Amino acid sequence: MLFQKKTCDDHDKSNEDALTFAKKHKIDFLVGGNIRSAGNRLRVAVDLTNAKDGSIIWGDRYDRVLEDIFDIQDEIVQKISKELLGNIEITNLQNIKRKPTENLNSYENLVIGRYHWLRQSSAKEHNDKALYHFDKAIEQDETNARAHSLKACTIGGGLGKQYYEDNDKMMKMIFHHIEKSLEHDENDYEVRRISSAISLMQKKYEESEEHGKVAYSMNPNDPRVLAVYGEILVRNKKIDQGLELLHKALELDPIPAGQKTSDNRYRDLVLGYFCKKDYDVCITQAQKIKELEPRSWIFLLFSLKEMDTEINLKENEYFINKYNDYSKLDWKETIKGFHLPDEEMNKNLENFTNQVIN
Repeated sequence: MLFQKKTCDDHDKSNEDALTFAKKHKIDFLVGGNIRSAGNRLRVAVDLTNAKDGSIIWGDRYDRVLEDIFDIQDEIVQKISKELLGNIEITNLQNIKRKPTENLNSYENLVIGRYHWLRQSSAKEHNDKALYHFDKAIEQDETNARAHSLKACTIGGGLGKQYYEDNDKMMKMIFHHIEKSLEHDENDYEVRRISSAISLMQKKYEESEEHGKVAYSMNPNDPRVLAVYGEILVRNKKIDQGLELLHKALELDPIPAGQKTSDNRYRDLVLGYFCKKDYDVCITQAQKIKELEPRSWIFLLFSLKEMDTEINLKENEYFINKYNDYSKLDWKETIKGFHLPDEEMNKNLENFTNQVIN
Protein backbone atom coordinates (compact mmCIF):
# COMPACT_ATOMS: atom_id res chain seq x y z
CA MET A 1 0.00 0.00 0.00
CA LEU A 2 1.49 3.32 -1.03
CA PHE A 3 -0.44 6.09 0.74
CA GLN A 4 -2.56 6.59 3.82
CA LYS A 5 -3.89 9.87 5.21
CA LYS A 6 -3.17 10.58 8.84
CA THR A 7 -4.50 13.07 11.34
CA CYS A 8 -1.70 15.29 12.54
CA ASP A 9 -1.56 17.29 15.73
CA ASP A 10 1.10 18.39 18.19
CA HIS A 11 1.07 15.19 20.20
CA ASP A 12 3.77 12.56 19.72
CA LYS A 13 1.31 9.79 20.58
CA SER A 14 -0.82 10.62 17.51
CA ASN A 15 2.21 10.26 15.25
CA GLU A 16 3.26 7.04 16.96
CA ASP A 17 -0.21 5.57 16.45
CA ALA A 18 -0.16 6.55 12.79
CA LEU A 19 3.27 4.95 12.27
CA THR A 20 2.20 1.77 14.06
CA PHE A 21 -0.89 1.58 11.84
CA ALA A 22 1.26 2.21 8.74
CA LYS A 23 3.70 -0.58 9.55
CA LYS A 24 0.90 -3.03 10.33
CA HIS A 25 -0.79 -2.39 6.98
CA LYS A 26 2.44 -2.06 4.95
CA ILE A 27 1.88 1.61 4.14
CA ASP A 28 4.89 3.42 2.68
CA PHE A 29 3.92 7.05 3.15
CA LEU A 30 1.61 9.08 5.39
CA VAL A 31 0.04 12.37 4.34
CA GLY A 32 -1.22 14.57 7.15
CA GLY A 33 -1.92 18.12 8.11
CA ASN A 34 -4.43 20.56 9.51
CA ILE A 35 -6.57 23.50 8.45
CA ARG A 36 -7.20 26.62 10.49
CA SER A 37 -9.58 29.36 9.48
CA ALA A 38 -10.32 32.93 10.49
CA GLY A 39 -13.13 34.52 8.56
CA ASN A 40 -12.39 34.01 4.88
CA ARG A 41 -8.70 33.25 5.49
CA LEU A 42 -7.26 29.75 5.61
CA ARG A 43 -3.97 28.38 6.83
CA VAL A 44 -3.29 24.88 5.53
CA ALA A 45 -0.33 22.88 6.87
CA VAL A 46 0.57 19.58 5.23
CA ASP A 47 3.41 17.09 5.51
CA LEU A 48 4.57 13.90 3.84
CA THR A 49 6.10 11.29 6.18
CA ASN A 50 8.20 8.23 5.46
CA ALA A 51 6.23 5.56 7.34
CA LYS A 52 9.25 3.31 7.69
CA ASP A 53 11.25 5.63 9.95
CA GLY A 54 8.91 8.54 10.71
CA SER A 55 11.08 11.10 8.94
CA ILE A 56 9.43 14.11 7.28
CA ILE A 57 10.09 14.04 3.54
CA TRP A 58 8.35 17.29 2.78
CA GLY A 59 6.17 19.88 4.47
CA ASP A 60 4.69 23.26 3.65
CA ARG A 61 2.21 25.87 4.83
CA TYR A 62 -0.32 27.80 2.73
CA ASP A 63 -2.03 31.06 3.66
CA ARG A 64 -4.92 31.65 1.27
CA VAL A 65 -8.54 32.69 1.00
CA LEU A 66 -11.40 30.17 1.01
CA GLU A 67 -12.04 30.55 -2.72
CA ASP A 68 -8.53 29.20 -3.45
CA ILE A 69 -9.08 25.87 -1.68
CA PHE A 70 -9.10 23.79 -4.89
CA ASP A 71 -5.94 25.53 -6.16
CA ILE A 72 -4.23 24.65 -2.87
CA GLN A 73 -5.33 21.03 -3.24
CA ASP A 74 -3.88 20.78 -6.75
CA GLU A 75 -0.62 22.40 -5.67
CA ILE A 76 -0.22 20.01 -2.72
CA VAL A 77 -0.88 16.97 -4.90
CA GLN A 78 1.66 18.08 -7.50
CA LYS A 79 4.36 18.74 -4.90
CA ILE A 80 3.83 15.38 -3.18
CA SER A 81 3.83 13.60 -6.54
CA LYS A 82 7.10 15.24 -7.54
CA GLU A 83 8.70 14.37 -4.22
CA LEU A 84 7.79 10.70 -4.63
CA LEU A 85 7.77 10.06 -8.34
CA GLY A 86 9.47 12.93 -10.12
CA ASN A 87 7.79 13.71 -13.38
CA ILE A 88 4.78 11.42 -13.54
CA GLU A 89 2.45 11.01 -16.48
CA ILE A 90 -0.10 13.80 -16.71
CA THR A 91 -2.96 11.30 -16.98
CA ASN A 92 -2.04 9.79 -13.63
CA LEU A 93 -1.71 13.22 -12.07
CA GLN A 94 -5.15 14.21 -13.32
CA ASN A 95 -6.60 11.07 -11.75
CA ILE A 96 -4.96 11.86 -8.40
CA LYS A 97 -6.25 15.45 -8.58
CA ARG A 98 -9.82 14.36 -9.31
CA LYS A 99 -12.42 16.28 -7.34
CA PRO A 100 -16.20 16.22 -7.59
CA THR A 101 -16.72 19.83 -8.70
CA GLU A 102 -14.93 23.12 -9.28
CA ASN A 103 -17.94 25.02 -7.95
CA LEU A 104 -17.34 25.88 -4.29
CA ASN A 105 -21.06 26.27 -3.48
CA SER A 106 -21.84 22.92 -5.07
CA TYR A 107 -18.98 21.35 -3.14
CA GLU A 108 -20.19 22.84 0.14
CA ASN A 109 -23.68 21.41 -0.38
CA LEU A 110 -22.15 18.06 -1.31
CA VAL A 111 -20.24 17.98 2.00
CA ILE A 112 -23.30 18.98 4.05
CA GLY A 113 -25.44 16.45 2.20
CA ARG A 114 -22.90 13.73 2.87
CA TYR A 115 -22.98 14.56 6.59
CA HIS A 116 -26.73 13.93 6.70
CA TRP A 117 -26.47 10.93 4.35
CA LEU A 118 -24.23 9.19 6.86
CA ARG A 119 -26.88 9.67 9.54
CA GLN A 120 -30.03 8.96 7.55
CA SER A 121 -30.61 5.57 9.15
CA SER A 122 -31.29 7.27 12.49
CA ALA A 123 -34.02 9.68 11.33
CA LYS A 124 -36.01 10.69 8.27
CA GLU A 125 -34.98 14.27 8.98
CA HIS A 126 -31.41 13.43 7.96
CA ASN A 127 -32.64 11.73 4.81
CA ASP A 128 -34.66 14.84 3.86
CA LYS A 129 -31.74 17.18 4.54
CA ALA A 130 -29.33 15.00 2.58
CA LEU A 131 -31.63 15.05 -0.45
CA TYR A 132 -32.10 18.82 -0.12
CA HIS A 133 -28.36 19.53 -0.16
CA PHE A 134 -27.60 17.06 -2.93
CA ASP A 135 -30.31 18.76 -5.01
CA LYS A 136 -28.69 22.12 -4.29
CA ALA A 137 -25.28 20.76 -5.24
CA ILE A 138 -26.68 19.49 -8.55
CA GLU A 139 -28.54 22.76 -9.15
CA GLN A 140 -25.27 24.67 -8.74
CA ASP A 141 -23.29 22.20 -10.87
CA GLU A 142 -25.22 19.70 -12.97
CA THR A 143 -21.96 17.82 -13.66
CA ASN A 144 -21.31 17.10 -9.96
CA ALA A 145 -21.29 13.33 -10.46
CA ARG A 146 -20.78 12.48 -6.81
CA ALA A 147 -23.84 14.50 -5.80
CA HIS A 148 -25.92 12.52 -8.32
CA SER A 149 -24.60 9.20 -7.03
CA LEU A 150 -25.02 10.08 -3.36
CA LYS A 151 -28.56 11.27 -4.01
CA ALA A 152 -29.29 7.87 -5.59
CA CYS A 153 -27.72 6.15 -2.56
CA THR A 154 -29.71 8.31 -0.15
CA ILE A 155 -32.97 7.42 -1.87
CA GLY A 156 -32.03 3.74 -1.70
CA GLY A 157 -31.49 4.06 2.04
CA GLY A 158 -34.80 5.88 2.42
CA LEU A 159 -36.63 3.14 0.55
CA GLY A 160 -35.17 0.58 2.94
CA LYS A 161 -36.46 2.62 5.86
CA GLN A 162 -39.87 3.15 4.20
CA TYR A 163 -39.50 6.93 4.31
CA TYR A 164 -41.46 7.64 1.11
CA GLU A 165 -45.06 7.48 -0.04
CA ASP A 166 -44.40 6.87 -3.77
CA ASN A 167 -41.73 4.17 -3.94
CA ASP A 168 -42.02 3.69 -7.72
CA LYS A 169 -41.29 7.36 -8.30
CA MET A 170 -38.27 7.22 -5.99
CA MET A 171 -36.92 4.09 -7.71
CA LYS A 172 -37.03 5.90 -11.05
CA MET A 173 -35.09 8.77 -9.47
CA ILE A 174 -32.40 6.34 -8.29
CA PHE A 175 -31.80 5.05 -11.82
CA HIS A 176 -31.90 8.55 -13.29
CA HIS A 177 -29.27 9.93 -10.93
CA ILE A 178 -26.94 6.94 -11.12
CA GLU A 179 -27.02 7.20 -14.93
CA LYS A 180 -26.22 10.90 -14.65
CA SER A 181 -23.34 10.22 -12.27
CA LEU A 182 -21.75 7.74 -14.68
CA GLU A 183 -22.37 10.08 -17.60
CA HIS A 184 -20.56 12.96 -15.88
CA ASP A 185 -17.68 11.04 -14.28
CA GLU A 186 -17.32 7.28 -14.63
CA ASN A 187 -13.83 7.54 -13.13
CA ASP A 188 -14.99 8.65 -9.69
CA TYR A 189 -14.59 5.72 -7.28
CA GLU A 190 -17.62 6.80 -5.22
CA VAL A 191 -19.75 6.82 -8.37
CA ARG A 192 -18.54 3.31 -9.20
CA ARG A 193 -19.02 2.07 -5.63
CA ILE A 194 -22.61 3.25 -5.51
CA SER A 195 -23.24 1.99 -9.05
CA SER A 196 -22.09 -1.44 -7.89
CA ALA A 197 -24.59 -1.40 -5.02
CA ILE A 198 -27.45 -0.29 -7.26
CA SER A 199 -26.64 -2.89 -9.93
CA LEU A 200 -26.75 -5.50 -7.17
CA MET A 201 -30.15 -4.21 -6.12
CA GLN A 202 -31.26 -4.78 -9.75
CA LYS A 203 -29.74 -8.29 -9.64
CA LYS A 204 -27.28 -7.34 -12.39
CA TYR A 205 -24.55 -9.36 -10.71
CA GLU A 206 -21.86 -9.20 -13.40
CA GLU A 207 -22.40 -5.47 -13.89
CA SER A 208 -22.23 -4.96 -10.14
CA GLU A 209 -18.93 -6.82 -9.95
CA GLU A 210 -17.47 -4.76 -12.79
CA HIS A 211 -18.37 -1.47 -11.09
CA GLY A 212 -16.92 -2.79 -7.83
CA LYS A 213 -13.74 -3.88 -9.56
CA VAL A 214 -13.22 -0.43 -11.07
CA ALA A 215 -13.88 1.29 -7.73
CA TYR A 216 -11.40 -1.06 -6.03
CA SER A 217 -8.73 -0.41 -8.66
CA MET A 218 -9.07 3.32 -8.00
CA ASN A 219 -9.19 3.19 -4.20
CA PRO A 220 -8.21 -0.23 -2.82
CA ASN A 221 -8.04 0.93 0.80
CA ASP A 222 -11.43 2.60 1.22
CA PRO A 223 -13.52 0.46 3.62
CA ARG A 224 -16.77 1.23 1.79
CA VAL A 225 -15.26 0.12 -1.50
CA LEU A 226 -13.90 -3.02 0.15
CA ALA A 227 -17.32 -3.80 1.62
CA VAL A 228 -19.26 -3.32 -1.62
CA TYR A 229 -16.77 -5.18 -3.80
CA GLY A 230 -16.30 -7.95 -1.25
CA GLU A 231 -20.06 -8.37 -0.95
CA ILE A 232 -20.59 -8.89 -4.70
CA LEU A 233 -17.58 -11.20 -4.96
CA VAL A 234 -18.93 -13.61 -2.34
CA ARG A 235 -22.26 -13.65 -4.13
CA ASN A 236 -20.55 -14.36 -7.45
CA LYS A 237 -18.71 -17.39 -6.00
CA LYS A 238 -15.34 -15.61 -5.69
CA ILE A 239 -15.75 -16.19 -2.01
CA ASP A 240 -12.23 -16.29 -0.59
CA GLN A 241 -11.27 -13.09 -2.41
CA GLY A 242 -14.46 -11.43 -1.21
CA LEU A 243 -13.97 -12.54 2.39
CA GLU A 244 -10.43 -11.18 2.38
CA LEU A 245 -11.78 -7.75 1.43
CA LEU A 246 -14.61 -7.91 3.97
CA HIS A 247 -12.19 -8.78 6.77
CA LYS A 248 -9.94 -5.91 5.69
CA ALA A 249 -12.92 -3.51 5.79
CA LEU A 250 -13.64 -4.64 9.36
CA GLU A 251 -10.00 -4.21 10.37
CA LEU A 252 -9.59 -0.75 8.80
CA ASP A 253 -12.97 0.66 9.82
CA PRO A 254 -14.75 -1.51 12.40
CA ILE A 255 -17.47 1.07 13.13
CA PRO A 256 -18.38 2.81 9.85
CA ALA A 257 -19.14 6.52 9.85
CA GLY A 258 -22.74 7.15 10.86
CA GLN A 259 -22.97 3.81 12.72
CA LYS A 260 -22.72 3.05 16.44
CA THR A 261 -21.64 -0.59 16.19
CA SER A 262 -19.74 -2.99 13.94
CA ASP A 263 -22.96 -4.78 13.00
CA ASN A 264 -22.78 -3.90 9.30
CA ARG A 265 -19.27 -5.32 9.01
CA TYR A 266 -20.25 -8.59 10.73
CA ARG A 267 -23.41 -8.85 8.63
CA ASP A 268 -21.24 -8.80 5.51
CA LEU A 269 -19.05 -11.55 6.96
CA VAL A 270 -22.10 -13.63 7.87
CA LEU A 271 -23.19 -13.37 4.23
CA GLY A 272 -19.72 -14.38 3.03
CA TYR A 273 -19.38 -17.44 5.25
CA PHE A 274 -22.96 -18.48 4.53
CA CYS A 275 -22.23 -18.36 0.79
CA LYS A 276 -19.09 -20.41 1.49
CA LYS A 277 -21.22 -22.89 3.47
CA ASP A 278 -18.79 -22.55 6.36
CA TYR A 279 -21.63 -22.66 8.85
CA ASP A 280 -19.45 -22.86 11.96
CA VAL A 281 -17.75 -19.53 11.21
CA CYS A 282 -21.06 -18.10 10.01
CA ILE A 283 -22.49 -18.76 13.48
CA THR A 284 -19.46 -17.21 15.18
CA GLN A 285 -19.75 -14.01 13.13
CA ALA A 286 -23.53 -13.77 13.57
CA GLN A 287 -23.18 -14.03 17.35
CA LYS A 288 -21.11 -10.82 17.27
CA ILE A 289 -24.03 -8.83 15.84
CA LYS A 290 -25.81 -6.76 18.47
CA GLU A 291 -29.02 -6.34 16.46
CA LEU A 292 -29.80 -9.25 14.14
CA GLU A 293 -31.68 -8.14 11.02
CA PRO A 294 -33.76 -10.74 9.08
CA ARG A 295 -30.97 -11.90 6.77
CA SER A 296 -28.39 -12.57 9.47
CA TRP A 297 -31.06 -14.05 11.73
CA ILE A 298 -32.18 -16.63 9.20
CA PHE A 299 -28.58 -17.38 8.14
CA LEU A 300 -27.73 -17.99 11.79
CA LEU A 301 -30.71 -20.31 12.37
CA PHE A 302 -30.03 -22.21 9.14
CA SER A 303 -26.36 -22.63 10.12
CA LEU A 304 -27.27 -23.83 13.60
CA LYS A 305 -29.49 -26.50 12.06
CA GLU A 306 -26.77 -27.53 9.59
CA MET A 307 -24.26 -27.91 12.43
CA ASP A 308 -26.67 -29.84 14.65
CA THR A 309 -29.61 -31.51 12.92
CA GLU A 310 -31.09 -32.52 16.29
CA ILE A 311 -31.27 -28.99 17.64
CA ASN A 312 -34.70 -27.67 18.63
CA LEU A 313 -34.50 -24.19 17.16
CA LYS A 314 -37.73 -23.07 18.78
CA GLU A 315 -36.02 -23.35 22.16
CA ASN A 316 -32.92 -21.52 20.97
CA GLU A 317 -32.37 -18.02 22.43
CA TYR A 318 -31.67 -16.48 19.01
CA PHE A 319 -34.94 -17.88 17.64
CA ILE A 320 -36.95 -16.74 20.65
CA ASN A 321 -35.46 -13.23 20.76
CA LYS A 322 -36.47 -12.34 17.20
CA TYR A 323 -39.40 -14.59 16.43
CA ASN A 324 -42.06 -12.00 17.28
CA ASP A 325 -40.29 -9.40 15.13
CA TYR A 326 -39.80 -11.54 12.04
CA SER A 327 -42.34 -14.36 12.06
CA LYS A 328 -44.93 -12.33 10.14
CA LEU A 329 -42.58 -11.42 7.28
CA ASP A 330 -43.31 -12.63 3.77
CA TRP A 331 -40.23 -14.81 3.75
CA LYS A 332 -40.37 -15.64 0.05
CA GLU A 333 -40.14 -11.93 -0.78
CA THR A 334 -37.65 -11.30 2.03
CA ILE A 335 -35.29 -13.96 0.64
CA LYS A 336 -35.55 -12.39 -2.82
CA GLY A 337 -34.30 -9.21 -1.19
CA PHE A 338 -31.10 -10.97 -0.14
CA HIS A 339 -30.03 -10.83 -3.82
CA LEU A 340 -28.41 -14.26 -3.89
CA PRO A 341 -27.62 -15.47 -7.44
CA ASP A 342 -27.59 -19.11 -6.25
CA GLU A 343 -31.15 -20.34 -6.87
CA GLU A 344 -30.56 -23.57 -4.99
CA MET A 345 -29.54 -21.58 -1.93
CA ASN A 346 -32.66 -19.43 -2.25
CA LYS A 347 -34.85 -22.53 -2.49
CA ASN A 348 -33.20 -24.12 0.55
CA LEU A 349 -33.78 -20.96 2.56
CA GLU A 350 -37.40 -20.79 1.48
CA ASN A 351 -38.01 -24.42 2.47
CA PHE A 352 -36.25 -23.83 5.77
CA THR A 353 -38.42 -20.83 6.68
CA ASN A 354 -41.58 -22.78 5.76
CA GLN A 355 -40.57 -25.56 8.13
CA VAL A 356 -39.21 -23.55 11.04
CA ILE A 357 -41.06 -20.23 11.10
CA ASN A 358 -44.43 -20.67 9.42
